[in-house]
Amino acid sequence: MSRYYDGYLKLQAARRIRSARLSAARKLAKHTPEQWDALLDLVGRECLRCGADAYLKDHILPIYLGGSDGIENLQPLCRQCNSAKGPEAIDYRPENWASTFRYAK
Repeated sequence: MSRYYDGYLKLQAARRIRSARLSAARKLAKHTPEQWDALLDLVGRECLRCGADAYLKDHILPIYLGGSDGIENLQPLCRQCNSAKGPEAIDYRPENWASTFRYAK
């Protein structure tokens, strides 16, 4: 097999693993687009670690360590801060976020 095909097979395997982990995380809890949008409104639509305006969904407890895909396990972090956090379960949301959080169910 070629080096490129080997790389393709590894990528496909990684995608299958990620998909299976996300499926397991969603069995624990799921969030809605409205919940994510409400969380962004609450925290200012920026990376909670560095303040960058480019962000993605960070699972506070990573899904590969058993974390859920529920809103209680999500926070906005930029790609760099997400990578720097690694497997640590660090919550950068405001301490009282849950008591002030309102979203459509």
